[in-house]
Amino acid sequence: MRRSHSTLSALKVGATSRTRVSPMLLNALRGLVGLVLVTTAVLAVPASSATTSAPFAFAGVIEGAYGPTWSHADRMSMIGWMGANRLNTYVHAPKGDPYQRAQWRDPYPASDMADFAVEIAAARRTGVAWVPNVSPGFPLIPSAPAGPVSQDICFSCPADVAALEAKLQPFFR
Repeated sequence: MRRSHSTLSALKVGATSRTRVSPMLLNALRGLVGLVLVTTAVLAVPASSATTSAPFAFAGVIEGAYGPTWSHADRMSMIGWMGANRLNTYVHAPKGDPYQRAQWRDPYPASDMADFAVEIAAARRTGVAWVPNVSPGFPLIPSAPAGPVSQDICFSCPADVAALEAKLQPFFR
């Protein structure tokens, strides 16, 4: 019988208790959570959003696994959890999101952008920076997407740089 929650040992100094963790959170913890360093050359995150007392400027979660993307509800839950646990950076980089990988030139659908706007506002209220990711180019793994594929980016081509800027601009309004 499959359980809806997994058990994860608490990693607190001196703690020996066990904590129940949702599968979504456990996936993030196993894969890409912990202390994540993100270079300031890529991010323009105001210092006031850094609420963690960790010795790192950025501590947070990257939604970056292969497979299904998290739902809006999952991301809202994670953002709330991050704020409560003094993490300050969420990076939206799921490999299963065609608009950040294979279709990086195409704008997100309006319904997705509306969800992202709600998440960004919630993140700001809790001191979490919501960081978009674009992987401009088609990956070799895991398999070909169902829809059309954008070409790889040419960083020395003004049209490609403009397309990338247009893709990211709505996230920073």
